[in-house]
Amino acid sequence: MRKKMTNIQYSMPNCCKIILRASTKLLCICIFIIGFSSLAFAKEYDGVWFLGFNLHKDVFSNVKAREAIAHAINKQYITTKIMSEEVVPIGVIPPNMQGNDTTLKEITYNANMAKQLLKASGENRPKELTLLHTDGIKTKMIAETIKNNLNKIGIKINLKEVTYEESAVWGKALNSGKDHLFLMGYKINPFLSIFIGDKNSRLFHALGCDKIPQADDQEIFASYDGTIKSGYSPDKSCKPTNTGKTETEALIRPLLYSKGEANFTFFSNERVDALLDQLAQIDPALKEEQTKRLKEIDAIIYKELPIIPLFYIEKL
Repeated sequence: MRKKMTNIQYSMPNCCKIILRASTKLLCICIFIIGFSSLAFAKEYDGVWFLGFNLHKDVFSNVKAREAIAHAINKQYITTKIMSEEVVPIGVIPPNMQGNDTTLKEITYNANMAKQLLKASGENRPKELTLLHTDGIKTKMIAETIKNNLNKIGIKINLKEVTYEESAVWGKALNSGKDHLFLMGYKINPFLSIFIGDKNSRLFHALGCDKIPQADDQEIFASYDGTIKSGYSPDKSCKPTNTGKTETEALIRPLLYSKGEANFTFFSNERVDALLDQLAQIDPALKEEQTKRLKEIDAIIYKELPIIPLFYIEKL
């Protein structure tokens, strides 16, 4: 049932299992193949494809080392030449999504600046790194581009390839924390905040869970909080998670919340966590309050650089 539309992989939350029953699970996310349109109209995005830093590695403890790598990578080439996209990413939030901070400036390709930043990062600066990636043709092209870019500033990159079919191996490698860098994409849950309660057991499930009850025993909820307030408890086997009340939060929380299910950078920021917790409680009608907090998150991620966005994933 898997269709190979092109050769860049990205991840989606566990609920996508309802669409592709034959797909394999990866720690509450599924590996898919991404398709890109070449049509010339304005696109909408709901995902991001990025280079992630393993922040447990001491060589990345100084943000200047991460800034050096950001300036050393030719994102313009990756976005426009390899991926044939027009929008070169700046922040983690795509331009059409709530909370995109338009005041952020592009981190430009500048090898000389990268060398200066690398030197300023101290004696513990990165000299040789491993880059984990899957085996799509364009994924490998991006990995090779990054390898060549970083070689120009004195960083040797050892590429570590895993086939996208081996989702368990890929998940284990990401979770192991052995590699310094990884390439990955993430799209939001297409069924944002849908939970199914079992009237008999009083447990509730994520959409796509194998234990979803028969229709007569179901109670449908549009929010995690609403499910809890109705007296249901989360089923421990499928572990339904609070994805939030906005599409942007559903993109950010898994990747950059300290306990996020797809936080393979091991990024932990108290302010980002607090803002995400606040967003989970804000009335959806208060768009201005939501946007204010999302923009602050976008700015913090831009400054702290746990990831380098390489291109945005088109909304299907």
